[in-house]
Amino acid sequence: MSATLPYQAPTSIAPIRVEASILQRAKANDVQAITTMFQQFVSPDEEIYFAEYCGVQGLWGLGRHCFACLTNRRVASLTVGLFGFIVYQDGFLEYGNSGVIYQPSKLWLYLFGGWAAFVALALALISFAAGIGVFYEMGGVLGLLAALLVVAFGLAASALVFLLTVKAYYRFFKCGLVWWIREGIAVYVFTNRSKLTRANHLYRLCTQLRDERLKAVGHP
Repeated sequence: MSATLPYQAPTSIAPIRVEASILQRAKANDVQAITTMFQQFVSPDEEIYFAEYCGVQGLWGLGRHCFACLTNRRVASLTVGLFGFIVYQDGFLEYGNSGVIYQPSKLWLYLFGGWAAFVALALALISFAAGIGVFYEMGGVLGLLAALLVVAFGLAASALVFLLTVKAYYRFFKCGLVWWIREGIAVYVFTNRSKLTRANHLYRLCTQLRDERLKAVGHP
């Protein structure tokens, strides 16, 4: 009969979170800060070979920041967004089947970005014109407040259109690394185009460490 480890209750019930100070350092590609974030998920005895910031999916300040990590056992990605949004994915190296590195054409980026900028600018101008009209029609303090409300609503709508367009672009046109796991979830590491070389470096390390992992544990 094979021995089994005894169950041990968790020593802490603290929620999974990323401290603001650590995230700020991690966005500057501080390896120690990125390692600290991933250590919430990986085993303490795992050796980390790669821990880097891969970019922001969406607009800076409002988008989701993506990080990648490679240990002697697994490849992992971590996405951190606003209001406590966190997505962690990993896959053990010996179960990786294949990988793909995506770099989408800039044509669609220009088309999506140009359309979004045009619509956002049009909505902003319309809101300003509507605000001026409301002010002249109502006059006084009440008219000024109503005009400011109309302008604020128009600017918010234009910003929302721009954000949704950027999000739609990244939904249809991926950029980064996908590492397929047999009978598991594919690990997707988003990268900005300027940081795609990091995904390429990660991919090469994955293939090297996978060979070493297979020698250590045998074929899965």
